Amino acid sequence: MAFSYLESLIRRKVVNSTETDRKITAYLLTTDSRVVNLTITQLADRCGVSETSIYKYVKKLGFSGYQDFKIRVASNLHRQTPHDNISAAVNITNQDAPITIAKKVIQSNIDLLSDFNDFLGADKLERTLALMYPAETFHFFGQGGSDVVAFDAYHKFLRTRYRCQYVADYHLQLTDATKVGTHDVAFLFSHSGATKETVRVAQVLKQAGCKLITLTGSPGSELAQLADISYILFTEEVAIGAEALTSRILYTTLTDILYLNLMYHDETANRQATDKIRAALRPSKEGTD
Repeated sequence: MAFSYLESLIRRKVVNSTETDRKITAYLLTTDSRVVNLTITQLADRCGVSETSIYKYVKKLGFSGYQDFKIRVASNLHRQTPHDNISAAVNITNQDAPITIAKKVIQSNIDLLSDFNDFLGADKLERTLALMYPAETFHFFGQGGSDVVAFDAYHKFLRTRYRCQYVADYHLQLTDATKVGTHDVAFLFSHSGATKETVRVAQVLKQAGCKLITLTGSPGSELAQLADISYILFTEEVAIGAEALTSRILYTTLTDILYLNLMYHDETANRQATDKIRAALRPSKEGTD
């Protein structure tokens, strides 16, 4: 099965902590679109598990039952097959004209955000904001390419009424992590979820009582397990390194969502904070002292 609605859903929702889950996942990721024509009994037989296990598995994926699973997967089969040459970013070749590559990239990003729109749950978003609203300080951490995303989020949240802290150097990140309190919230970015420096920072933050929100592409990673709330932002890997590009779009979109919810939650105080920032910056923009 190519990168698809179903594969993306499995990687976000199922940690594969049991042997039964692993059997079902292995089958679904190697089968084709004909899976939507199988009865629950047939799928259970092919996976070597019970019908009850199949039912529990599709419930983990967020479906109300097996029939709902079949209907929604069938309705998204277009995401399991290649688009035409104009819109399939995974089919970019060195024979493509610049405008063709441009259109493929745009369509790929549209598909990615469409998937994200399907998977963003109201409950998790509300729980995230409930952690953020009473916070005193937000901290942002990442390494390498994830550090760029962390800095972007820091720059964004500086416009709010909250204190924000960002440190680029790893040793200073560890030092900063020892200074947090129980009313602080830290955002940690790592697409692999296995960056040892970010995991270590998370461990120190956790020991200090800080609330952790992680953004990663790996549901079974140690970073995700350390978090109070973890967002699994799964993206397609392609030969030209598009994973690093597309994942950044999702991370930025999610932090935009959190930022705007925060701004409108206490609009008066946040507008006052933004006005103070604009007043402080105005002389430099106008070229006067």
